[in-house]
Amino acid sequence: MVFKIIALGFAFKPHSYMRDVWNVLDFCVVIMGWVSQLITSSNVSAIRVIRILRPLRTINSIPSMRKLVHALLNSLPTMLDVFILFSFFLLIFGTMATQLFGGTMQNRCVDKFKKKIKSRWDDDIFCSKDLPCVEGTCIYWGNPDYGVTSFDNILKSVLNVFIVITLEGWTATMY
Repeated sequence: MVFKIIALGFAFKPHSYMRDVWNVLDFCVVIMGWVSQLITSSNVSAIRVIRILRPLRTINSIPSMRKLVHALLNSLPTMLDVFILFSFFLLIFGTMATQLFGGTMQNRCVDKFKKKIKSRWDDDIFCSKDLPCVEGTCIYWGNPDYGVTSFDNILKSVLNVFIVITLEGWTATMY
């Protein structure tokens, strides 16, 4: 890095070292590495995290890798648009789920000993005033999974819609 700064100049010439974005990143990584070595305090772990960026220094030496990284960085605005659209759809479906299913997972059918009545698939039987219990009584039991699986507010609905979309743990929500 020092030889490159001496050869190109530091910042004031048209093609100097600090005029290239990748060289600025390289300079920051090296300087932060020196700072983390010089400071012996225990609170330098945040500065040491910058060492993760060291492999990015190799991008300057491989031209095809540099093109790939530029293409990736140029696609970030489009990815932001896709993320905003995805968030909008999650919010719409979360709102619909709150309107349709809000409060429906709080009540369970219990027998006279306050023990939950299970279905033949060993699941809890949910109930409400619109859907009374066939046997036993309907009491407030709380939402499943320690209150996480519910559609009682928009945030929990969006979370559950995301869980169902990703197909990771969706069976607890659906059944």
